[in-house]
Amino acid sequence: MIDPIGADTDPRLFATMSTMRAMRRIKPEPVPEDLVERLVQAAVWGPSGGNMQRFEYVVVTDRDVMTRLAPLWKRCVDAYLATTGALAPEGMD
Repeated sequence: MIDPIGADTDPRLFATMSTMRAMRRIKPEPVPEDLVERLVQAAVWGPSGGNMQRFEYVVVTDRDVMTRLAPLWKRCVDAYLATTGALAPEGMD
């Protein structure tokens, strides 16, 4: 079987991704484009209810665009936290 991620990939990365709930400690260095593509591919392998979730990703690498999107993202996060996010078990904030 061909490894779709690549045999040169450090297996610790994917072990971490498969066991870590959320990653919020982000380094400022740019991520190589080939790694971004491999990470997006790995993301579509994640579970979804009934295996029916459509996957669409937008990868933004331009810092100015990120800055302009930040208020919109904050609105999305706030809406989530006020609804579904409010139902998270204690300790999973």
